[in-house]
Amino acid sequence: MTMDQEVLTTLKLLMIGESNVGKSSILLRFTEDEFNENIQNTVGMDYKTKQVNIDGNVVKLAIWVIFINKLFFFFIDPVINTKVSGRF
Repeated sequence: MTMDQEVLTTLKLLMIGESNVGKSSILLRFTEDEFNENIQNTVGMDYKTKQVNIDGNVVKLAIWVIFINKLFFFFIDPVINTKVSGRF
């Protein structure tokens, strides 16, 4: 992939989960090909981008990592399950 190729589209990804499950480690490994055993906990959110080549097209991935505590999951879980299963 050369730097002069035009970006076809930007895909926005959101990783949501509880603390200490590895979201930021996955983000760091994917975007910078690094692993840090002593990575600090994410406070609020983390954000990185990466350009990838898919079938000869340059696609920009904008990835957010957000920590959500168990109380929030209590309220959002029924919404996610309804949308995923197709029940509205």
